[in-house]
This record gives sequence, structure tokens and C-alpha cells, in this order.
Amino acid sequence: MVSQILATREYRQDLVILAYVDLLHRQADPAGLAGWVNLLNSGGTDQMVYAGMCSSQEYYDKTLA
Repeated sequence: MVSQILATREYRQDLVILAYVDLLHRQADPAGLAGWVNLLNSGGTDQMVYAGMCSSQEYYDKTLA
């Protein structure tokens, strides 16, 4: 049951939207949202989304500014 929920488009979009807000303190842009959701759709994990955002220049600039 849980695995079915985690595989839904809505869950994946919500995960990415929340990651943008939590980590980058902004709303997801359409291209970024699509890219991260595509990663999840192709077998990527939640951890890969968070790790990818945490290793971005934008995250670095916002956390060390």
C-alpha cells in the first residue's frame, strides 16, 4: 500500500515542491520541478533529490551567504 502511494505522480511532485521550499527557500520553477520528477520517475530516490539540491550552487549560496 505505501509503495503504491510513493509511486504516484502527486507524491513525487509534492516531494520536489517541499524540497525546494525546505532547502532553497523558494517555489519550484517548472523546469526544475519537471527534471526532479523525471528523475524520480526513472528510478531515482527521494534521497537523490535532496542530495542533488544540497550539492547545488544555489543551496551553497543561500546557506553560506
